[in-house]
Amino acid sequence: MDPDEVDQDALALTFIVEADNFGSKNIVELLPDGKNISVNSKNRVNYVARLVQYHFVDSVKDQVAQFTQGFDDIMNSDRLRESFFQCLELEDFDWMLYGSERPLCVEDWKSHTDYNGYEETDPQISWFWEV
Repeated sequence: MDPDEVDQDALALTFIVEADNFGSKNIVELLPDGKNISVNSKNRVNYVARLVQYHFVDSVKDQVAQFTQGFDDIMNSDRLRESFFQCLELEDFDWMLYGSERPLCVEDWKSHTDYNGYEETDPQISWFWEV
């Protein structure tokens, strides 16, 4: 038996990602004609690289561009930018990136969770909350 065929059947993946767009699903091809290219042992590294590129770069590029434009509008001079960054400590950047120092309230998180096709009693959900 051909190992590539076994890989394709076992993984059942193609070079696409299903993206959520405010509740509707969009299919995004990671390569031209990606819906017809099966992931196998020979191309799986390329698949993972393109998946990471999509999730961490391509899918947020518009939001990052808008943030950058807004930040640039506020910090419209080199002198203002320089003074802004000089007054910040490394801990300030941590707080900006990671949020508040308050501990996470799991009960609050649970009460605001949308299980989207799952039930709170499903094993996978129970395992998640145990962690």
